[in-house]
Amino acid sequence: MDFSVIIPNFNGAKFLPDCLKSLLAAAKHYPGTNLEIILSDNASTDSSLDVFKKYSHNFIVHQTNLGFGEAVNRAALLATKPYLLVANNDLKLDLHWFEKITKAINLYPKAACFYGLVLNKTGDLIESEGFKFFSAGRCENINNGKPYQKNRPVKGDVRRTEGLFPIWGAPASLIVYRHPVFEKLGGFDSRFFAYIEDVDFSFRLHYQGFVTMYIPQAISYHLGGATSNKMGNLRVYMTLRNWLFFLKKNYSLKQIILNLPAIFLERLKNLKYFLTSTPAKLWLSQIRTLWIDLLNFDHLYDHRH
Repeated sequence: MDFSVIIPNFNGAKFLPDCLKSLLAAAKHYPGTNLEIILSDNASTDSSLDVFKKYSHNFIVHQTNLGFGEAVNRAALLATKPYLLVANNDLKLDLHWFEKITKAINLYPKAACFYGLVLNKTGDLIESEGFKFFSAGRCENINNGKPYQKNRPVKGDVRRTEGLFPIWGAPASLIVYRHPVFEKLGGFDSRFFAYIEDVDFSFRLHYQGFVTMYIPQAISYHLGGATSNKMGNLRVYMTLRNWLFFLKKNYSLKQIILNLPAIFLERLKNLKYFLTSTPAKLWLSQIRTLWIDLLNFDHLYDHRH
């Protein structure tokens, strides 16, 4: 099976060696796995490129930080393989990851994307088994934070022996998309910059009838927050901003009205988290920027959606 591996990167030199070594080891472990690895670098100021060149010379360097989604989109334009594997730079793959994913692709040839079990870096807690979406404008990582036990029973279609089953959608921390489907949907929406872009893409996939398969035997380990931990209140601000973007983009007026009380409560939670996690001196300027961006959402950036 041929994969174009896309790694969006911002100052990830510390994490890239483990990520790349695990990719190459898992590919070597399952004969017939061919990788085209593309680093999409968002104007890193560390030694990321020097580190990456030890493994591959297939990279793009952007003059500014374009955000997660657009970095993936631009690399996807250069990708030549039928499957796009999007991977955070702080992910490590289990040795059997490609074996399990490839078998799932062969078993479900009509599915649009494939997602494995993501554990924390020590492998004792579950980070995600996919997305659970709520109409209030909220998305949860399934079983996030719960203890992981090997050989545990796995929910699934009883007619299958592999324990694979469809889910609503999945995070883009480590996921395989069929290249033609990714192109058909226009890739990620660059207006989100960072966070919720994978929820938006999952929503569009689900709405158009595409299937996302969960493969619990395809295990990976995620350090988590390796980039965002260095960027102040980026996560809380973007969570507040991008859920508003998501609702404006994807919900009709009727959907807003029907879910208004729940939507309002969720946005209050986002706002409370923003106010308690952000220096007071930044409140006014960031809320003002958010409001302007929301009003001009349809004209932000050079998007394709």
